[in-house]
Amino acid sequence: MVDATLIGANFVYGFGIGYALGYFVKKAIKIFMGLLALYVMSLFYLAEKGIIIVDAEKLNQLIGEATNKILESFYTVGYAAANSLGVVSGFALGFSRG
Repeated sequence: MVDATLIGANFVYGFGIGYALGYFVKKAIKIFMGLLALYVMSLFYLAEKGIIIVDAEKLNQLIGEATNKILESFYTVGYAAANSLGVVSGFALGFSRG
């Protein structure tokens, strides 16, 4: 026989861990995107001053490829975590609140 309190405790612990992960992942993404924007702005500033030459087409291609790789890794993690309802629901709530 399955103990309902054990199932409930596992769900609550998983939800808490998922919430914390979602919250911190969203904060990390915001920090990373801010640093990336600062880097790209500095490249365009230096290009405007004539210090460097920026190939905007290659830069856009590089950013697009990096974005696709990041999204693919999130899908992989999502499929792997789909077995645990508590972690997935906590992650979703933490990511939306973070």
